Amino acid sequence: MQWKEAISKAIDRCLEGGGSHVATIVERFREWYPDEAIEAGEHFQEYGCAAYVRTRLNSRSPSSDFDQQMSLPGLDLPGILCVKGLEGDTVYKFLEDARWADVCSAEVVRIDNVANASKKLDEFQQFKDMMAPLMQNTPEITVREAMLVSQASNQ
Repeated sequence: MQWKEAISKAIDRCLEGGGSHVATIVERFREWYPDEAIEAGEHFQEYGCAAYVRTRLNSRSPSSDFDQQMSLPGLDLPGILCVKGLEGDTVYKFLEDARWADVCSAEVVRIDNVANASKKLDEFQQFKDMMAPLMQNTPEITVREAMLVSQASNQ
């Protein structure tokens, strides 16, 4: 079995219990699939494995049985919800296993994500507006060069 498949199986096994933390999934992956974990270790260190698990969790679609039986026309529902645990920690749960409190918590997490993304977009647009006078008429200039010009003119 490939390490990516083993991580997917570890995610499924952990979430079948009603929800899990990323750290627990990584720990169980290493415990249940030691050979694959060694192989995966060649690709990334501790942080990389957790980041990969998060990416897999956030990109999963609903299980095929649930998706076929419970799809709602016009809605692209996530297969896995990210909810806040009792202590403010992040817990992942299959959508089909979620309770109302989980659905409400997942909504708050998504609202927070949108607000954070909006703030980052605002900051990027502010940066773009600052760089426009230096870059838009000189297409070959890099951001690094434009920032050096900007710093020099501010001194």
